[in-house]
Amino acid sequence: MTDRPPMEINVRQSGGVSVLEVHGRLTIGEPAEQLHDALQSVIKAGAKKVVVLLSGIPQIDSSGISTLVRISIKLAREGGVLRLVCGPGRVRDALTVTRLVEAIPTFESESATAFSTPPSLSFYFSAAVSLLDSSSIPLVSSAGADGISSPSCLYCPNPNYTDPARAAKFNGTVIMAVTVSPEGRTIEARVARGAPHGVNETALRAVRDWQFKPAMREGAPVACTIMIEATFRLY
Repeated sequence: MTDRPPMEINVRQSGGVSVLEVHGRLTIGEPAEQLHDALQSVIKAGAKKVVVLLSGIPQIDSSGISTLVRISIKLAREGGVLRLVCGPGRVRDALTVTRLVEAIPTFESESATAFSTPPSLSFYFSAAVSLLDSSSIPLVSSAGADGISSPSCLYCPNPNYTDPARAAKFNGTVIMAVTVSPEGRTIEARVARGAPHGVNETALRAVRDWQFKPAMREGAPVACTIMIEATFRLY
């Protein structure tokens, strides 16, 4: 058996962002555990913006992908955001096939990440569940009606800020009507009030992969429709 070189993880700070440079195979066992421990360490240290550079790894398996998903969920719950950097190749193909690139914003270079742009060109994204008037949506009962509580986010990664929107220094809001199943998954999403520069599509792609704590009625989970407001802001 050929000995594989150990995985190396270098951590550095760049403009308030914790950057982890990963080198070596990210596979089941010690490598995946090593990355998990490194990410946990920066989160415990208070990091809210984390970038993982994957261009130095030749291989990733389901264990490595699972590690990234778990950390992304944990970071999101604590008000933080995870970004990945991975150029074309086998690893990027694996991230695409597993749809991880849709769940966690993934870029081809560190300079392309939102965090590495100057403050005046960076962006802030917020998605707030607003109990707006959804009575005109004849899909299912609306949250707040008939004793139905509103769903709450469990895993709600941010959508990508599109290049045209960034170039136009766009600030705006997309309002979506989203139907959440009793299992807490998005079963339908449509734009109720849109915005230009392709942000409608990125907002819809993001919300379709969100996971919710479902709405409840009389102690049982039920499907319902909510209005989600996604605000894109450059500052």
